[in-house]
Amino acid sequence: LFGSAQSKSQLDGKPLPFWYELENNKKRVGDDSLVWEPLDRDFWEKHLNRKEYNVLRHHGTEAPRSHRYNNIYPKTGYFACRACGLPLYGYHSKFDSSTGWPSFGTNIEGNVTERPDFEYGIQRQEVCCARCESHLGHVFAERSSNKFDHLETFTERQCINGVCLHFINKPLPDNLNPKATAL
Repeated sequence: LFGSAQSKSQLDGKPLPFWYELENNKKRVGDDSLVWEPLDRDFWEKHLNRKEYNVLRHHGTEAPRSHRYNNIYPKTGYFACRACGLPLYGYHSKFDSSTGWPSFGTNIEGNVTERPDFEYGIQRQEVCCARCESHLGHVFAERSSNKFDHLETFTERQCINGVCLHFINKPLPDNLNPKATAL
């Protein structure tokens, strides 16, 4: 049942998200963005595999060092939401945090939201897709952390589950700008 509607990528044989064909065929409306309405559980189960569904829709976490995006540092392109295709992170904001999850120092302004998360008895900031509200991961301020002293460009680490992302090897659309969080 899970992920039965996915087709395979010509590049790496990995499943393509359902929205990929819409994006590539420019089936767009209004302000050059896809029409988006909240979707029900049946839709998500059809278009996401079991692991994607657990993390994106039920706030799960993938095992550290388990996703190929953890060790990929592209020279162009951007990372989009696996569930809805909204561009989230430019290639230049990805860095090696040695945490086991893909980490980004900044996001595309307006495309990622944060909200308090009190799970596990501590307060953290959950990071979500601004369009479909899927869980992506958590954001951590790194200003006082000795572990990340080598970071000179960014003041925060957005620790994102790789299963929540889809890499698009195309330039970021001109109307999208990374959030200015660099020092």
